[in-house]
Amino acid sequence: MEKQCDRISNLPESIQTYILSFLPTEDAVRTSSVSKRWRKVCYFVPNLWFDEPYFYKYIIPNDTSPFINFVNSTLSHRDESDVDKFSLIVDAVDLNYDVSHVNSWISFAVGHNVRDLSLRVRLGYLKCLPNCLFTSKTLTNLKLHNLSLKEQTLAGFPMLKKLELFEVIFGDVNQINQLISSCPLLEDLMVATCSWKDNDTTVLVISAPNLKNLGLKHLGSCHEFQVYTGGLRQLDYNGSPPNISPEIILSLLYAKFDYIPPAFVGLSNTPREAFDRRVSRILIELQNVVTLTMSCWCIEFLADDRDLLSHLPASCPSLRDLNLTALATKNHVQVITILLRSYPNLCNLRIEFQELFYSSSNKLNMEEYWRSDHLSTNGTLKHLKTVKLTQLRGSDEELNLVKYLLETSDILESMEITFQYHEYVRPQMKKIAVFTKASPNVKISFL
Repeated sequence: MEKQCDRISNLPESIQTYILSFLPTEDAVRTSSVSKRWRKVCYFVPNLWFDEPYFYKYIIPNDTSPFINFVNSTLSHRDESDVDKFSLIVDAVDLNYDVSHVNSWISFAVGHNVRDLSLRVRLGYLKCLPNCLFTSKTLTNLKLHNLSLKEQTLAGFPMLKKLELFEVIFGDVNQINQLISSCPLLEDLMVATCSWKDNDTTVLVISAPNLKNLGLKHLGSCHEFQVYTGGLRQLDYNGSPPNISPEIILSLLYAKFDYIPPAFVGLSNTPREAFDRRVSRILIELQNVVTLTMSCWCIEFLADDRDLLSHLPASCPSLRDLNLTALATKNHVQVITILLRSYPNLCNLRIEFQELFYSSSNKLNMEEYWRSDHLSTNGTLKHLKTVKLTQLRGSDEELNLVKYLLETSDILESMEITFQYHEYVRPQMKKIAVFTKASPNVKISFL
């Protein structure tokens, strides 16, 4: 039988290193059994990825010392070459786990000029990060997950451009404010599911002059923000309708709002009307947005505003892409239809309908408006080219929206409709087929 050729081992060392850099370090080291040459290559990959749960699931039985020994051995075999990315996940299955090893590994990465550091350690096991981390002149990306940093002074990071904080516990709001303000070059910031003392009565101050992209998600009852930056371009927000300065909203090009009812996060004493007005105020201030995404609760807040017609933007010509989730109720469909008139240059529309999992408010009284000239079907959406409607159930409200879009879109090229259940497709196809179509070239597809 012809001997198989080992083509991978004959690849240039730079390509071998590149291939191994995509593997967990545990797997990269296992390739050393292939040949002595691989043994050399696996220890000098630029990306180090140590995952304790993965190690015990796929490599050896449950025992902490082998993982510690494995990491120490791997790092001891490296020379002085730089580490580009360093990722560490430690669940500390042994309650007597010595976290001093973690700090020594972080120090190793910093000492080897790490650029991208990701750290996730079982909550409560690591209370302080090594000081060398805060003074690193090469670290540009930092991701901290599941840490309690209440006992640490957080300052430094002279070169950091991207900071991601997930499930981090801070002592108070001043601690996280100080951390953010100590990153003068910061461009990307994500704060998600973090907590601090009295977060419902404190203001999160984001002072970063170069900040371009900001994510604020699942911050409990915190809804007061002060953002100081030269020009924020992208905002991804999840929580109760926020209080953010108009200047920041005005600069946004890409915005995503996933609102949560105040009562869900312990703000039941705050008047609902105050949050309703925040939603419409933000829409008015989004004058330069190109892509806008809004959740079902955003539509619900708008439907709850008795003076919605006077609170929506007169026109936002910059918007090109609109993504919505909504309920298949009369109120939500009416809100969407009215909202569309604020975006005359809209090109792409996507709407996903959700199950009716709560009782939608019924405060709008727009029947006369609905029948008036304000909603005449005379080419309202002159630039709309594509429409995607998903999870339809065939309700009259959904069909009314389909009818409206077909009648008011002069150059519509495609409408893609996905029904939740296959048996809905055929009867609804017959109804939609007879709708008036403003665009003679529109192609309607049913999935």
